[in-house]
Amino acid sequence: EESDTNESLNLWANSVISTTSNHSQLLLRMVVSNVLLFTFVENEDTIAVFKFLAPGIKLPKLKVIGGKVLMKSAQLLQNNIIKITKNDTYGVTATFDTWTNVKQEHILKVVFITTEGQSLI
Repeated sequence: EESDTNESLNLWANSVISTTSNHSQLLLRMVVSNVLLFTFVENEDTIAVFKFLAPGIKLPKLKVIGGKVLMKSAQLLQNNIIKITKNDTYGVTATFDTWTNVKQEHILKVVFITTEGQSLI
């Protein structure tokens, strides 16, 4: 009976995960928020854990996560920052920082700060 329950739970979880159009987006958020390398999604141990938790799930490939999904996420973030800054009644403060990385590339970082003190990076 326990086996039937586990199988039912697995089928339910897999159907929820499979029908969730943003499961790749959630995986990207997990990778970024935990400061993981994008290769994490193709690591054998990662795949084993996901297969254990939800046997029917198929993780997106590295190129998908680091390409299409990342670009979509970046676009959504940029649109959200623009929306927030446009709707700020009193305007925002922009702070700038520059540095050179180990490849001798010049980097410019801009942070917008809303009147409520929210940092938008």
